[in-house]
Amino acid sequence: MLYFKVLIVCSLLLSPSVFAATRYVDQDHPQCSDNPSGNQPYCSITAALRDLRTGDTVRIRKSRRPYRVSVTSAQPGPITIEADGQHRPVLTTDTSDTIIRLTDASHWTIRNLTFDGQGKEVRYAIFVNARSRHVHNINIQQNRFINLGGFAGTFKKPMAVRLTNSKWKKSKPNQHNYYVMDSTIAENVFDNCAHGGVLLSHTKNVTVANNQMTHFRCGRFNDGRIGVQAIKVALSSLDTVIRGNRVGAFQPSSACPLQPGKHPKAGKTARPVYAGIYCDVGSVKGLVADNVVFDIDAGRSRPAPNHNGSSTGIFIESRCTDWNVTNNLIYHIGTYGFRNGSKSTGSADRTAFTNNTVYGIAGHAISIQKGENLNIQHNIFSNYAGAAIEFVNFAKCRRSGRKCKITRETKAFHQHNHEINYNLFWQGAPSGPIAIWFNRKSKLDLPGWQQATGGYGGQSIYADPEFIGVKTGQFGLRNSSAANRKMAGEAFGYRAPGSQ
Repeated sequence: MLYFKVLIVCSLLLSPSVFAATRYVDQDHPQCSDNPSGNQPYCSITAALRDLRTGDTVRIRKSRRPYRVSVTSAQPGPITIEADGQHRPVLTTDTSDTIIRLTDASHWTIRNLTFDGQGKEVRYAIFVNARSRHVHNINIQQNRFINLGGFAGTFKKPMAVRLTNSKWKKSKPNQHNYYVMDSTIAENVFDNCAHGGVLLSHTKNVTVANNQMTHFRCGRFNDGRIGVQAIKVALSSLDTVIRGNRVGAFQPSSACPLQPGKHPKAGKTARPVYAGIYCDVGSVKGLVADNVVFDIDAGRSRPAPNHNGSSTGIFIESRCTDWNVTNNLIYHIGTYGFRNGSKSTGSADRTAFTNNTVYGIAGHAISIQKGENLNIQHNIFSNYAGAAIEFVNFAKCRRSGRKCKITRETKAFHQHNHEINYNLFWQGAPSGPIAIWFNRKSKLDLPGWQQATGGYGGQSIYADPEFIGVKTGQFGLRNSSAANRKMAGEAFGYRAPGSQ
């Protein structure tokens, strides 16, 4: 018995939590030191992170000037980096393109800080990399990310926050197959940043929730394109939740100072792409719910400068399957409210677009370009300049030698394996077009759409949704609205979380 008591005591004494410390940083303190003793604070964040041990907390005091820091850490957590007091200290880059870089480090919390690029060419504020092991429980909360990414387009794909595995390649999916997982990016403010706010590349079970993401400026992509991707999920990310974010008020494409480059494969000038929320490259089983996406190149059906790209509220693209897009409010968007798939990429199958409200689109409320087994029900599509539903749905070809052939049977399957019903349409006039059905030149009204599709939209209605006040951004419904009518157990459109 004595042996076990001694063993327990020794284990407790050697536990990392026993050595955990709170390290203070205050560069304005007259006695600060980067080799402190006693109660002295550190002068620099870099020195405090140099001395980190598992279980430590670093508390940073607000200063008269920004803390200049470019630091890399692989220290395993739990570790917390936070403000000391109610006022956020400001962190900006020192010598690198990244402010805080974590490699193979789990259980970190970063909160209540301001990351300010100050107009410099900063690529990332926070970069988390699962290079040689899974990374768990990264929590980035209640921070401000401002003025990041610069103006000259020096870096490709600058992002305020990126979670990734830089060694994983889709051509060798079983090698270096580690994820950043079980993590949260929540209640942050992103403002006046270039290109984007959050990029998830090869992540698992990550939640992006309740962030304010506005005034993004254009940046450069990898392939010559320019534009904005406020939230992007890519490279076979799994089980992503994007909930309750407010995304919009982007820099108009006509004000972008950057020029598109040549696409490396096609050799043509790349197309601008602006998207509020964007899924790409084999990311599956995602939830996009309760978000408000607004003012993305509003009034312009094709973005500047060459008018051949697109701006989209929520874009589900290449091999992004089994995504549930529900109860989102999308308004004042250029080309598309929603877009599912692209002609030249993999199919985006089994997407559910339900109980959303889309208003004031210069192009089409929803564009179906490639996807199978789609569910489009109980939405409000209102005040669109094109059609409510652009249904092109490029058929998958069947390989025949070196060529692909699209048979009549394949095309028929692409047209008829969906659930499209119980939607409310309104174009601002007593009658108006509902859909484009394969032939882009003709727009069909509701009876024509039902006839052409063999029954899609049989219980859909064309009526004024009677919003309370769209000029002030109030998309609640008057009591007399037809959208309050329940069909198949559901009313139409978006409901603000917490409302009846």
